[in-house]
Amino acid sequence: MRIIRSRAGVAILLAGALLFLSSCSAENGTESGTGNSTENNAAPEQTDAELQTQIEALIKQQSDLPQGLQVTVTEGRVMLTGSLECEECGGNATPGTEDTIQQSLGAVVRAIPGVIDLQFAFAVQP
Repeated sequence: MRIIRSRAGVAILLAGALLFLSSCSAENGTESGTGNSTENNAAPEQTDAELQTQIEALIKQQSDLPQGLQVTVTEGRVMLTGSLECEECGGNATPGTEDTIQQSLGAVVRAIPGVIDLQFAFAVQP
């Protein structure tokens, strides 16, 4: 193997390496120089109204969650308010206590893309 010792030879070698690397970046669907390929593949952002509608529909589909909860969304931050009273909630393995119902609600809502934060403000019955 011959070692390149001239400045022109080193410059040509570096130019060829840069050309090769820039072509690899373009083949992967990223723009040269961005350094982050996930920006181009990100899902379109939802509006707060769209996110609220999606959360309300998902809660409504779940027979083991209380119905009639109020959903408020502000900049991806979700607030659930209402009552956790629900005779049909829970199952054989998990009783329908307020804690388990709140955990189930949290799991369902947090799984929705676009939810940044989730807060609860439930009325507690004595």
